[in-house]
Amino acid sequence: MASSRTTDRFLPVFIVWDIGPGAGDRWTEMMNEAVNRMVDEMTGMNSKVPVEFCFIGYGDKPHVKKKMSALTGRENVNFEAEGQSNLKPVLEQVAAFASDKTIVPAGAFAPVIVLLSSKASDVSAGDRNISDIAQDAAFKNARDALGPKAVRLAAGYGNAPDFDLLNAFIDDASMPAVSIDGEASLSKFMDWAAKLIRDKASSDNPDAVSPAKADSSFDKKCLMVRRADKEIVKPAPVNVEPAKPNPVPKGCLPIFVIVDVSYSMEDDMGTVNSAIRELMDVIRGLQGDVRLCIITFGSKVEVIKPLSPIGPGESYSLSPNGVTMMGRALEVLYEEMSKIPEGSCDPMAILLSDGYPTDYRDEDESVEAIRRNWMPMYTIINGEHSCKALRSSMAIGTGMDNHFLLAFNSKGTPVVQSTPESIKKFFKTIGQTIVTKTVSDNANDVKTIDFSKEFTGKELVFKRSHNLRET
Repeated sequence: MASSRTTDRFLPVFIVWDIGPGAGDRWTEMMNEAVNRMVDEMTGMNSKVPVEFCFIGYGDKPHVKKKMSALTGRENVNFEAEGQSNLKPVLEQVAAFASDKTIVPAGAFAPVIVLLSSKASDVSAGDRNISDIAQDAAFKNARDALGPKAVRLAAGYGNAPDFDLLNAFIDDASMPAVSIDGEASLSKFMDWAAKLIRDKASSDNPDAVSPAKADSSFDKKCLMVRRADKEIVKPAPVNVEPAKPNPVPKGCLPIFVIVDVSYSMEDDMGTVNSAIRELMDVIRGLQGDVRLCIITFGSKVEVIKPLSPIGPGESYSLSPNGVTMMGRALEVLYEEMSKIPEGSCDPMAILLSDGYPTDYRDEDESVEAIRRNWMPMYTIINGEHSCKALRSSMAIGTGMDNHFLLAFNSKGTPVVQSTPESIKKFFKTIGQTIVTKTVSDNANDVKTIDFSKEFTGKELVFKRSHNLRET
């Protein structure tokens, strides 16, 4: 289709984002909305220089939503997450567009390109230096096609993003990648990029306009400054002194309780409320810095207590509502775990539910498939902020769905089956484990919860024996 532009002197902007498994449904939806919001805010803006946009989502392959052109109104970006995150083809697509003089004419100003990514299925950082990744043909060709004056911004979102890859894309030690852990920080990053675009469009010389300094726009902990290239091959040392033991963590012990409050839990809610109060009493009586976070999920997910010490008289009374949005609850759990203070002990996470998540859509309900294919569960098990958590669960009710709870649990940790009395025993055991952690020389050495003292073998489920939905 022929271009309708009236001048070659315009500012080209590429917005590229990951819709693969590392991003998953939630991040893909958030990014769709963020792009749509940017379009709403920038359509029809007054500027000295015209601005044209190209939007590309990438998963199994690049999906060009908008080829380079001016904004005319809401684009209705509506990508869906898909199987892989193949970055090289989208970099090749960007290079092809940037090199095509019918798309980006010789008279255009230096482009701005914004990349949001989790990982790349086709680029393994592994034992490669950042410099090696930056010189990969796809990265180098895109950078050469965009030109030396192009501004490249990048942010990592989703499941354990690869910041080596993002810094290799930027390839500028003065411009770090940004870490995004939720909707607020995504909006902040997109506003930062939008301000750069507006500033360039309002200038007589857009190529001379640089982004606002990252360290003045974001907390330092959000900036993934390019680290020095690591040594890949290191000769084995001779006569090495014995390694010193790891230092004992002195930070807080974070405890997360995730409670299903859907209507199927209604008959047991009184006992659950009582057990949570007893757990809070145990924590209050401890000397160490133990902090509690409580997340509830039914039709909506709420953080009713952000991670913090328990105050005098603090109490909660939960009531049932709606369906079982467990997947969304696990995503919120990961967000809250990302806020754990640096230097803290490995967290504990306790899930109370009857299973049967409404937002699980895969036909394969094996524990292995849930852990491998369901992105909210995969992230909790493998994510940077959650992978070391000691996780346990209790199946509440009479028709429990143990395989989702087993998928959540740490390896070898059983699902405890509930009765009114066993709920109290479950929290008693959790409380004893917390006490053990607080008096241990190294709280992280406590990696299991021993339920055998309080429960019989019939009350503990160590593996899924059959699909309860088929019985």
